[in-house]
Amino acid sequence: MEPNQMTDQEKAALLAGLIGSQAPAHSEPAPQPRREPKPKAVVTLGMYDRGVRIVSLIGALGIMVFLWGVGAYFTLQFLEGLGLKLAGAGLAAWLIPATITAMEIGLWPAKMPTFAARLAWLLVLAADTGTTAAGIVGYVQGQKMAGITLAGPSLVVIAIALGVALALFPERGARSLWTDLKRSVA
Repeated sequence: MEPNQMTDQEKAALLAGLIGSQAPAHSEPAPQPRREPKPKAVVTLGMYDRGVRIVSLIGALGIMVFLWGVGAYFTLQFLEGLGLKLAGAGLAAWLIPATITAMEIGLWPAKMPTFAARLAWLLVLAADTGTTAAGIVGYVQGQKMAGITLAGPSLVVIAIALGVALALFPERGARSLWTDLKRSVA
C-alpha cells in the first residue's frame, strides 16, 4: 500500500508506530500549560533620576504638609471664634487638628470595617470639614478678591468644598508620597 492511498486513520497509526506512541488516532489536544502573569518590571533609576525623584517627592510631601496646615489653621480659627483661648496655648493648640487627623487615618473605613468605626469616621470627617469650612468663611467673609466681595451662599459652598478637600486630600496624599519616598530611598 502506498502512502498516498492511506486513510487519515492509517496515517495516524503509522505515525504513532514510527514514533513509538500508542496514542489513539482521535486523541484530545494536550492541555496548554497555565501562563503565569509576568511580574512587573522593576525600573532601576540612575543616580540623577533617583535624586530628582527623591527631591520631587519631598517637595510634594511639603505641599501636603502645607495643605494640612491650612486646614488645621482654619479649624483653630473657628475654635477661637467660639471663644476658646487657643492663642495662649502656642503649639499645643495644634494637637487638636493633629488628633482629628489621627482619628481620620485610624478610623479609615477600609481599615476599620465595623459600623461603629465607620460612623465615628464620618462624624470626625464632618466635624473636620465643618470646622475648616466655618473657619474659612469667618476668615474671608466680606473681603474683596479681584474686585468681588466674598460673601453669601456661594462662599459657604466653596468653603465646604475646600473643607472636604483639606480634610481628605493632604493626609491620604502624604501617606502615599511617604510610601513612594521610602521605596525610592531604599
